[in-house]
Amino acid sequence: MNNMSKAEYFRKYQPIWKKAGLIFERWRISEGLTKTLVADKIGISRSTLTKFERGKYVRDRKLIHKAYIMVQENHNLSLVISSLKSQQIQDIQIAFQYDGGQRIMTLHNAALRPAI
Repeated sequence: MNNMSKAEYFRKYQPIWKKAGLIFERWRISEGLTKTLVADKIGISRSTLTKFERGKYVRDRKLIHKAYIMVQENHNLSLVISSLKSQQIQDIQIAFQYDGGQRIMTLHNAALRPAI
């Protein structure tokens, strides 16, 4: 917060927090995932997840944000892998599109690593 008062800090960042939280909430709902499931995967309480998705102040916001992205990636990857279970997988590239950009992962002989 440096030289900003708490009120100024919240006024400045809450619209950003609210937009990010809404994006995560819409994704979670569209995938049919419950708050309890996502909160458990992130390692936070359901009430903290609710505050995060509503754009309220939560401690460790950046860490929760990154963990939520990991939940998205793992969920999407598990959907891809389950759809390919009956096929022999050699190499496959999977692109995840998020509001903050794109992340590409490569599945190579059952080992997942970032594409270069």
